[in-house]
Amino acid sequence: SLTVSDNRFSTMQGPALLLRDAGLGANRDITITGNTINAVAAQLPDDAALVDVRSTVGHSSIQSNTIDLTGTTTRTAHAIAIGGGAAQISVFSNVLTGPNSTSLTGLHTDAINAGGQSAGVLLSNTLGNGALVNISDNTIQRFDNGVRNAATALGIQVNVTNNDLSDNAPFAIHNANSVVLNAPCNWYGNGFGPGGAGGGPGAAVSANV
Repeated sequence: SLTVSDNRFSTMQGPALLLRDAGLGANRDITITGNTINAVAAQLPDDAALVDVRSTVGHSSIQSNTIDLTGTTTRTAHAIAIGGGAAQISVFSNVLTGPNSTSLTGLHTDAINAGGQSAGVLLSNTLGNGALVNISDNTIQRFDNGVRNAATALGIQVNVTNNDLSDNAPFAIHNANSVVLNAPCNWYGNGFGPGGAGGGPGAAVSANV
């Protein structure tokens, strides 16, 4: 097992935590908890994540961390990116903040990435069949996508519950997978529910949410 806890990573120019499968065993547990991480978005390489667990296996828990991206960039940057052959991943009770200033109509001023692919939590296309992903009780603000599911595997189960996703645009949740993403009891900035495919006035969700 591996635990990374209670550290401060400041002014990062790449991932603060980059965890790869190095032959350490497929059943290990990874816990990332209580860390404070900040970075200037323009100093990060394209598609960087401050917590990058896109190639791990077994179980991962990412909890009670504070991750803050500031400034502007035309590159894609994420707070957390997950994937690989993990059997179960839990992302909960984190505070993730990007540099977007958004409105509920999707207007961007000071956008992190003009392409709209940056995410507070990214489920990457390396995520394998059979994975269970639980994203709950987080505050995720000011990203192009609060949660973005870019995974292509059809056998995954994704649950996004009890999160504050109210200040992300164009999407609070963007699901690029044809499998429906389960997302009850999230806050989208309006009591009548999410906009976009959700049909309400709040921050938008895509189809298959």
